[in-house]
Amino acid sequence: MSEKYKHLEIDDAKGAPAPEEVAAIEALLGRPLPPDFLHFLSVANGAYLDYCVRVPPDGAIVSFYDVFLAGRNEPGQHYATFIHEIEMERMHRGTPQEFLPFASDGSHAVVYLDLTREGNGRIVASLEGYVWAGGQDDGYVVLAPSFAGYIEMLFKCED
Repeated sequence: MSEKYKHLEIDDAKGAPAPEEVAAIEALLGRPLPPDFLHFLSVANGAYLDYCVRVPPDGAIVSFYDVFLAGRNEPGQHYATFIHEIEMERMHRGTPQEFLPFASDGSHAVVYLDLTREGNGRIVASLEGYVWAGGQDDGYVVLAPSFAGYIEMLFKCED
């Protein structure tokens, strides 16, 4: 476990992504992945994170517990992988090329690393279907100004 993430219980991680897996993701994004995010992937690739965040403006609680996987999760399949999720997000939500979906709530809510020039590495979420979250059922909510800021705002979910 990385010293940087020792405060997190990271379950079922699949190991650090191979360089060619990272290269494939970066090619789809048209941007390199930030070092702090790559470091996170080295310990949480495909993991389960039982942590929650408070979503502005009302502080509603959401858990993006399902961290996507770099590479294939089964021979020839990309379901719940970065490649698959990027393609699905672009097809169904029209996300910008530089948005990296990196985790979900296991349903329709997704959290992204915004690598657009305007986003500059901030973390945003799509909360489709969560009308209780500020009355929003479409679009994006800014969760944190950076990936490090997102990690800092995580807290252990209560069952």
